[in-house]
Amino acid sequence: MPALVHASTPVARRLPLGNLLVRLAGVLITLPLLPAAARLSKHVFATDAGLPVDFHVAFNLALALMFLPTVKHLAGLLIRLLPDPPQPTDPGRPLYLETAALDSATVALANATRESLRMADMVQGMLKNSLEAFRTQNRDLAAGVSAADRAIRQLGSAIRGYLVAIGSEQTLDDAREGARLQDILSAVINVEHVSDIVANSLMESAVKQQKRGQSLSPEELDAIAMMHSELFESLRLAMAIFLRADQADAQRLVQRKARLRELEANTTALCVQRLRDAALANRAVITEGMPAAPDESGVLRVVRDLRRIHSHLASFAYPVLNRSQTGVHEEREPPLSHSDERNTKKLSQT
Repeated sequence: MPALVHASTPVARRLPLGNLLVRLAGVLITLPLLPAAARLSKHVFATDAGLPVDFHVAFNLALALMFLPTVKHLAGLLIRLLPDPPQPTDPGRPLYLETAALDSATVALANATRESLRMADMVQGMLKNSLEAFRTQNRDLAAGVSAADRAIRQLGSAIRGYLVAIGSEQTLDDAREGARLQDILSAVINVEHVSDIVANSLMESAVKQQKRGQSLSPEELDAIAMMHSELFESLRLAMAIFLRADQADAQRLVQRKARLRELEANTTALCVQRLRDAALANRAVITEGMPAAPDESGVLRVVRDLRRIHSHLASFAYPVLNRSQTGVHEEREPPLSHSDERNTKKLSQT
């Protein structure tokens, strides 16, 4: 009973509970026979002084002989009564990278594709948490994003190793299979880059604002939310391109960069206007201890990071376009529009 009561886990309770059940069964069987056993013991054992000890030894031997054949069944009963606690799932553990599938390049590449899609799902969750961190200033979200980043890096390493194993097991004579392997490798690298930006740049900006007690204005939050919304759409489009390699989808994804540049320019103009308003207020009110102008550099860093994320997502389209008949080999950033130039000059002057 003490061992059963003081055991800290269900697994630790199995052995004392099994021992207790066996002894309880032995006691229930022996109690009706105890008077006859006592009379028999006087003739079997030499002295009355050692009778309790000798009877106890005999009792344990009888229990062993009786219950040893049923040990496996008793163990199964104890496992059902005291099951293992649910193990925490490791998101960085591959689910689809089966070694047996390496004999078939087509199946193995499909497995690597499924695992890459898991990485993309994790990145989507990280983006949602980063936006929520700016809105709610919840520091606990940073720990979740950091854990997801570690899991993505672990998955990326496993997928790269699996792709190397595919190349070692199969010759990949089919040009289509070789191109697919390169697409998967490129997708894994781009997803890892996106994860790194979210975990080590976006969340760092959110945490710094929380530590300083600063919060974004509603206009700034709206601007960041709009860019996040565009990123979610681009991420879904990038995964569709990754699966189907559709040229029309690839063209649409690349064209979405113009929308990101427009949102970036609008947010930059908003920051410039706020800095100008703060500078005018500083000139109008000449008093000691006056609050300093708001620091907008954090917002601009966030916008820059979101633009970088979209560049990595747009990279999913380039292999498809490069293999298309239109012969698009390189994506160049277009020159700054007049509004972008004005915003840049204003920001530099401020």
